[in-house]
Amino acid sequence: MERYAIIDGSNVINVIEYAAPPSNPPPGFDEPIIAVQSDTAGPGWLYDGETFTDPTPPAPTYIPESVTPLQARRALRAAGLLPTVNAWVAAQADEDIKDAWEYASVIERSGPLTLGAAAALGLTDAQLDALFIAAGQL
Repeated sequence: MERYAIIDGSNVINVIEYAAPPSNPPPGFDEPIIAVQSDTAGPGWLYDGETFTDPTPPAPTYIPESVTPLQARRALRAAGLLPTVNAWVAAQADEDIKDAWEYASVIERSGPLTLGAAAALGLTDAQLDALFIAAGQL
């Protein structure tokens, strides 16, 4: 048995299985519907005449509002940024920043420590989000 996507225009409207290629249009469907062999396409997919595309947007990625200091340090180490952040913290005159890095129970995504370090390192919001996502998975 082979799997065929039933296509109307550029939209996959159904999927059927046949032992042999179905006629175009398949039985029970009218022109201009066609059947194209596909092991992956499903209803709602798009077909451009050569390639099937899943139009389902990826699930939104959860960006943690905070992570533990251990998670933060591990994510920064994995990204090669931990020595730079440690040096930036050490160079700060603000004792609150140093205390937050050393003793905080959480590192907040929108906290002054995080935003200051990100600005000093030239990180974009997307890069900072990626670090927090990585940290949240550790």
